[in-house]
Amino acid sequence: MKFLTLSILCFIMGISIAPGQNRPSTKIYFYCWPSSSLTITQAPDQPIKISKCTLLESSVDSIGIQITRKKSVYLHFEPGKTYYFQRTLTDDMSLDATGVLTSMTEETFWLNAHFSRIGTYRHYRLDTLSGLQLVEEEK
Repeated sequence: MKFLTLSILCFIMGISIAPGQNRPSTKIYFYCWPSSSLTITQAPDQPIKISKCTLLESSVDSIGIQITRKKSVYLHFEPGKTYYFQRTLTDDMSLDATGVLTSMTEETFWLNAHFSRIGTYRHYRLDTLSGLQLVEEEK
């Protein structure tokens, strides 16, 4: 009798736990003015267009950003968290201006996006099976 009860409980628990549960997606927001693009190692032939507000939603634990053909920098992420990055120019009046990518808080990100009029919003999705896909582009 105990074996039957234990078997039924194990069966019910096995049904309630979904096999191969999906990893929670990580959201990475990018803000950039003027517009730019980002090339990642997971999809080197598809640059991510970044303007004032771009979302990259991903199920991978790290993203490799191509600096040059031989050099990549990897950003590591915790599943289910949201990250915010801003690219700013050191001197927007100069022809040799350089960009700086910095991490920022959620409030700072959304206030910058709001007060500079977001413009074009892009939403990309990246996963290991289907690669990089543009989900939404809204002007």
